Amino acid sequence: MNEPKPRDNCQVKAVHGELLFPQAIYASDDDSWINYSIAENPSSRPEDLAEAAKDGDAMVRGSVADNPSTPPEALAKLAEDESAYVRSSVACNPRTPHEVLVNLAEDEDYGVRRSVAGSAHTPHEVLVKLTGDDDVATRRDAIATLAGHPPVPREPDFDDPDFDFADEVPGLGR
Repeated sequence: MNEPKPRDNCQVKAVHGELLFPQAIYASDDDSWINYSIAENPSSRPEDLAEAAKDGDAMVRGSVADNPSTPPEALAKLAEDESAYVRSSVACNPRTPHEVLVNLAEDEDYGVRRSVAGSAHTPHEVLVKLTGDDDVATRRDAIATLAGHPPVPREPDFDDPDFDFADEVPGLGR
């Protein structure tokens, strides 16, 4: 299966239908659509979500990471996933422990760092650090989150040599 693209930020969420039978037991066979449905359903049992977190499909693991019912312990394990999509989803989850967000803020993948920067649950000191990230979109999202409003997708003015995202938040400066 193709690796999904990382999220643009934590503000954009898809709304999916719920399972008709939320007490379904995690399917350990090749029924990926069943596993995906369990993983994305906020009514799924924690033990089913923990099992789904081990699925071989990054889309299933990403849905578990995105699920607000996923236990923090499972999120901590998913934060070490090989898939940037999964790690990015962990960063967006409001139940992700702060120490996990601190670690994800240093992820090698800019999409993961950008998700951390766009999360209202990221500790203040981490957001301040991300305002100096190498990735311009990550800096923009960290500044927007610090300012208390969701990141706004827009292109920077690369032709202006004095353009600095830090100027968008009064008192932030570098």
